[in-house]
Amino acid sequence: MINWSNRLIEAKDFARLAHAGQVRKYTGESYIFHPLEVAEIVSEYTDDEDVIIAAIHHDLLEDTKVLVLDIYERFGGRVTEFVEELTDFYTSEIFPNQNRAWRKAQEAARIATISNESKLIKMADLFSNTKSIVEHDPNFARVYLREKTVVMKGLKGANDELYARVENQLKESLDILGKQDNIGI
Repeated sequence: MINWSNRLIEAKDFARLAHAGQVRKYTGESYIFHPLEVAEIVSEYTDDEDVIIAAIHHDLLEDTKVLVLDIYERFGGRVTEFVEELTDFYTSEIFPNQNRAWRKAQEAARIATISNESKLIKMADLFSNTKSIVEHDPNFARVYLREKTVVMKGLKGANDELYARVENQLKESLDILGKQDNIGI
């Protein structure tokens, strides 16, 4: 459970404002619930405020108009470093001539080189996203889980307890989808 210090409340409010009007793809709920869930998961494994703030902000550079400098000026270099590490580089905008499989493979290789703090956040993000994708979009979930399997290899050693939790979720998700395949879903 997050111990909401003034700095963490400021980070939450900053993210809430930046994500204002955005909704989750499958549920239609306010987008802010996802980064807050990621931060909640992260807080089960660390009380480092910079890491928890980066978890709250992990999608800001990809999904909002927030700039690196905005994060740096308000939350410092360490938070900014983590958020930058978590921001996809191999996007279709930067690599329009490459397919998704190539981009995701490159991104998985890059993720394997980020800090353990950012890997912790990435595992929490994968855990949060997987629940929604498997429940609401089983067809895409099959693609997503294959990609997640590759990313997970690069996250090993960052936090063994969360790694096991995410790996277990991956196996359970594959089982669920396999059962759906057997009954024609």
